[in-house]
Amino acid sequence: MRKRPLGGVELQGWPITDETIVTLDDRQPGHVSFGFEPVAMKRNRQVRAVGFDRIRNPREVYDLIRQLQRGEV
Repeated sequence: MRKRPLGGVELQGWPITDETIVTLDDRQPGHVSFGFEPVAMKRNRQVRAVGFDRIRNPREVYDLIRQLQRGEV
């Protein structure tokens, strides 16, 4: 997600294949991640998880992504 010059955010697409690592944080609100992106720091680079953050139904979203990976959707 990138910030836009006039406010708001720009969403990015992420490919989800059968090799994509998908993780689930099943707390409420939860998180489902399916990628990582580099984050520039002053002295080094770190990565942060890409996905759906602070969602009410993380298990349902996770299950849908896994179905997509298996070709069931």
